[in-house]
This record gives sequence, structure tokens and C-alpha cells, in this order.
Amino acid sequence: MSQKKIIIKYMQEQPERKFFTYELQKINTPYGWLGSQSDRRMRELFEEGILSKEKFGRYEKYWLREEHLKPEPKKRVVFINNQPTLIYA
Repeated sequence: MSQKKIIIKYMQEQPERKFFTYELQKINTPYGWLGSQSDRRMRELFEEGILSKEKFGRYEKYWLREEHLKPEPKKRVVFINNQPTLIYA
């Protein structure tokens, strides 16, 4: 899993939080290790429109934009009694 995906998943677990960049450096998450470059990845995610940011003195806080808070459920079509049915996994 890429550093960006790890950051997004980790932030989705805590949607109410705003993170300073240093809070996500050199930490082990349930999704994998975030190294010293995670602050750069957060800036890239901001430039891509996935994160929002706010300045606090010399520091910046980042959080997921509303449309990225919850992952889209995976959809599958299964046949029940020969009828196609959409289910969410």
C-alpha cells in the first residue's frame, strides 16, 4: 500500500481530527509504516484536492475533505433465483 493510501485510510478512522504533519511521521499504523516523507505526501494530497489544510503559526493542520471521509462500498452483482441483485461488500 502506498504512503498516500495509508494516510487516507488512517485519517478515515479519525474523521474529526486535524493532523499536524509531524504527527504522521515515523509511525506504525494498522495499514503500514509512515516514514519521514509522509509530510511531503500530505502536501501532495492537498494539491490533489483530497486534503484540506489550515495554518497554525508556523505549522499546518491537514484533514480529509468531506467527500473522502468514507470509502465507497464495494458493489457486486450476484444472482439470486436467477435474478441479478446488487450487493455491497
